[in-house]
Amino acid sequence: MLVGEPYRRTWHRAQSIIGPDDDVADDLEANVRLALGRGGVMSAIRDLERSAQLTRESSGRGRRLLLAAEHAFGIGRRRSGRSAGDRSQPAPTCPNSMSAGWRGCGRIFHDGVPGDATRVLDLCQAAEKSAGIGDRDLALNLLLGAALRCWWADTGPAARARVVAVASGWRERG
Repeated sequence: MLVGEPYRRTWHRAQSIIGPDDDVADDLEANVRLALGRGGVMSAIRDLERSAQLTRESSGRGRRLLLAAEHAFGIGRRRSGRSAGDRSQPAPTCPNSMSAGWRGCGRIFHDGVPGDATRVLDLCQAAEKSAGIGDRDLALNLLLGAALRCWWADTGPAARARVVAVASGWRERG
C-alpha cells in the first residue's frame, strides 16, 4: 500500500498528530469500513481507538471507543473489549443516545455474576431508552448483552421474559 493512497495517508496523518483533530478523527473512522471490508478487524479497532484519541467531544470519543470494544469483543478479545469499553464513559451531561444506555454498555463486555437478573433488567431498560431516542444499533447491542446473560446463566423466568418482551415490542413497531 502506498503512502499516497487515501487509507494510508489518513493513517499517517493520524499517527503524526499531537492533540485533538476532529477532521482527521473523522477520516480515520471512515477507514474502519475499508479495514473491515478487507478483514482487518484489528486494524479497524486500532483506527477507532486512535480516532477516539483525536476526538474533542467526549460523546464522540465514547462512541468510537465503544465501537472498538464491540469489534474486539466480537473476535474474542474480551480483555481489549473491556478496556475500550471502560475508557468510553461519556460526560455526565452527554445529550445523545450514549448517555441513555451507557451504564449498560460496559456490562455487555463484563461477564459479571452468573444469574444476575438485575443486570439483565438494567440492560433491557437501557435498550429501551436508546431505542426511544433513535439509536437502534446501541439498543440492539444492549439487548443482545441481556439475551447473552440469559443464555449463559439462569437469570430466572422474569428476566428472560423481559428480554423477549422488549424484542417483541420492537418487532411489532417495525
